[in-house]
Amino acid sequence: MILTLSRSLSSTLIALGACLSLVSGCAGDDGKESSSESATTTATSTSTSGTTADTETGSGSGSGSTSGTGSTGSTGSTGSTGATGGETDTSGIVMCDPVLQDCPDGEKCSAYEIDPGAYWQENKCVPVMGDKQVGESCDVLTPNEPASGVDDCAPGLICLEINDDGTDGICYEFCGVDETCKVNNGACIIANDGALPICLVLCDPLIQDCPSSDQACIGSVDEAAFICYKSDVSPENPGMDNDECAFDNACVPGFQCLPPDVVEDCDPGFQGCCNPFCALDGDMSECSAGELCSAFFPEPTPPWENVGICTLP
Repeated sequence: MILTLSRSLSSTLIALGACLSLVSGCAGDDGKESSSESATTTATSTSTSGTTADTETGSGSGSGSTSGTGSTGSTGSTGSTGATGGETDTSGIVMCDPVLQDCPDGEKCSAYEIDPGAYWQENKCVPVMGDKQVGESCDVLTPNEPASGVDDCAPGLICLEINDDGTDGICYEFCGVDETCKVNNGACIIANDGALPICLVLCDPLIQDCPSSDQACIGSVDEAAFICYKSDVSPENPGMDNDECAFDNACVPGFQCLPPDVVEDCDPGFQGCCNPFCALDGDMSECSAGELCSAFFPEPTPPWENVGICTLP
């Protein structure tokens, strides 16, 4: 399983956007429809978390999952939830901005959970415990707290795509000023209501060309881009065609989590169902009999102008 981020990405996923732009509303954490103004992942944007824990970053063995059918995250400003760097709240936590990395010497700004299982909700200063770089294997160093933000990545990085015990993750780069990314020509994705502005690799969902075999290429409506993130799937949550999902990254590669009302035969009690990508100029063989291949983005831009997803008319 994979830890989820918050209606965005989970420990494995990140809650990216709200829902597909072609959908008028998305399912919220309570399964009710909410406005599609979420943040990080799109159609499958319920949340990013490690192992699926319901959406928005749940729990499980993965890097955190992106949100599913309608994440609650929003692409807010890069940086944390608006706290002034160096400011101390009533609990003694020093808040900070992950973009500016404005913590005292010996500390770094990271993202952490406030509510158990709600992965990466706000930002705080934590001790620097290592110097691992982007793409290197990492571990969260607080037993039983996989979303503590305390890891062995260097300042400016955070350990994501972790197992449910916080191990075997990957160091990801926080976005820089002006939403820039220094490594691998990545795309800056503002996940989890701004608490998780991270750089992710761009990809093509029709060929699923992510660098790692356990990653899926999923869509982020708010950023109008397709990005790579670890799939938050397991025997209990297989993420296959029409399976229940709650995060953007809660489906196998080639599928994305969509709201129940746009997926044929999806149980209306589900937060979402996995449905396949399709080529707009193809034969729609991936789609169910009552579905069409619809443009994933309202105004597709290269190189994704031919990318569609199966939905009800």
